[in-house]
Amino acid sequence: MRKYLLLGLLAITSSALAAGPHAALTGMSAAADDASTAGTNPAGMTRFDKRVQRGEVYAFFYDNVWEGQIGDGPTFRSEDDGSTIIPSGSMVIPFKDKYWFGFTVLGSGFSEDYGNTWPGRYFITEYDLVYISAFPSIATKINDKWSLAASLAITYTSYEQDKAVINLPPGTED
Repeated sequence: MRKYLLLGLLAITSSALAAGPHAALTGMSAAADDASTAGTNPAGMTRFDKRVQRGEVYAFFYDNVWEGQIGDGPTFRSEDDGSTIIPSGSMVIPFKDKYWFGFTVLGSGFSEDYGNTWPGRYFITEYDLVYISAFPSIATKINDKWSLAASLAITYTSYEQDKAVINLPPGTED
C-alpha cells in the first residue's frame, strides 16, 4: 500500500513540476491562470467558463565576430548578425456543458550562414532549423473538484547542415 501511495505522490509532484510556471499544485488540484494551461496542464482548462486565448512572441538578436587561426596559417575573421522570431499561442474553448478543447502551438526557426572564411567552417558553414509543435487537448469536468484531460503532442522538425571539406593537395579550394 505504501509503495502505491508513494508512486502516486511522485507522479502528482512530477506532473506539477513539469507543468511549468502557469500551473500550481494546491492540495490535490491544479490551478490554471491563463490559456497556456492548454499545453502545460490540460485538466486546468475546466476552470474557465468562457473562451480564453494567449499569444506571445519571443525575439532573439545576435551579433557575432569569429576570429581564429589554424596552425601557422592565415588568420580568419567572420562577422554575422541577425534575428530570430518565435511565436506561440494557446486557446481554451468550452463547448457543450462539460467539455473543453484546448490548443497550443509553438514554432521556431533558426538559420545561419557563416560562410567559408570563418575558422569553424570544417564543422559547419551554414544550417537551417525549423521546429513546430502543436498540442491539441480535451478535458471534461467530473465534478467541482475533479477533471480529466488528454493531450496529444505533435512535432515537426527539420534540420540541414553544410560544412567545408579540406581538399588535397594543399592550396586547393575547400
